Amino acid sequence: MGQAPSYKCLNGSNRVIECADGYLIDFYGDSALWYGPVQILFSVFIVVSDIIFMSIFFSSSSLRSIPANFFLVGLVLTDCIHYTCLHAGAIALLIGYVTQTREHTLFCKIVGLTVMATGTCSFGFPGLIAAQRYYKISYMPTLSRFSMGETVFGDKRLVPLMIIWWTISISVNLPLIIFFDEFGEDADGYCGVKPFREALPFAIFLISVISVFVVSYIFMGVYYYRLGRFLKTQHTTESNKESMNITRSIMLMTKIIVIVPMFMMTPTIILTAGQWMLHGLVPMWLNRIIVTLYYIPASMTPWVAIYTLTPFRKQFLKFYFNIKRRLSTEVSTTSVRSVEPN
Repeated sequence: MGQAPSYKCLNGSNRVIECADGYLIDFYGDSALWYGPVQILFSVFIVVSDIIFMSIFFSSSSLRSIPANFFLVGLVLTDCIHYTCLHAGAIALLIGYVTQTREHTLFCKIVGLTVMATGTCSFGFPGLIAAQRYYKISYMPTLSRFSMGETVFGDKRLVPLMIIWWTISISVNLPLIIFFDEFGEDADGYCGVKPFREALPFAIFLISVISVFVVSYIFMGVYYYRLGRFLKTQHTTESNKESMNITRSIMLMTKIIVIVPMFMMTPTIILTAGQWMLHGLVPMWLNRIIVTLYYIPASMTPWVAIYTLTPFRKQFLKFYFNIKRRLSTEVSTTSVRSVEPN
């Protein structure tokens, strides 16, 4: 264990393939021709969807008045950055397929670094959304000097809290970035982490990724449970009806954006975490089919939020009809000008 698997290497000094990195034959092989465009299509759809969602949010003062929405936008912004990096990885993959030379591998290394650095950032946002909402609806002003809700999740502290979370998520990858050269062509078929040949960087990678994942989901589970228990003990009245409905919608949305990734992203996480043992055993084309599932949750997130959260749905419909009306006006104006006599 720890030895690179044996591959048949190609001849030619200008080839990207070397005997020590023989898996690059498969990485830049035939499956790259279909996987690269699939990556591009998914990443473009995700980024465009995220931009639409953020445009809806920032164009509405009523949406900006709900603090939990800032965490939701933070999640969408994180996905937007992460899948922009994966889009660049698809371009690096296709360049490698066409040129089959070593010169472009630095591009894949840089992309891999950014992909792994941003990949864990989204894990914490469902928990932050649940925690903020819990303290928002359960907070009762008291004479005590310390209040978790006001001290940590106060309205003016939301953006700094997101920045702190991003910093922590990226920092867990710093040991790999600073002390090891582990980024580049991932054995699972995308620009990420190269196959580990030593136990120490592999252990650091597992600890960093798993720690962020486990801590984030435990945190989310605790506050999701507390939210549910609080709602069960409260009677809906005219004064709190709107707040309760918003909270239930947020819980439904959180449940969907947590459960779907657990099913869709877990195979990719298992492949990446288990590459020390699985490297060379699973065909590259099958790896890439499995990894494609990774894109589905992020492509759903903004649309699930729009569908489940009534304020976002209303604002989206308003946004949609405004765009439609403008396009109709432009078409009508163009048609009139085309029939005007010279």
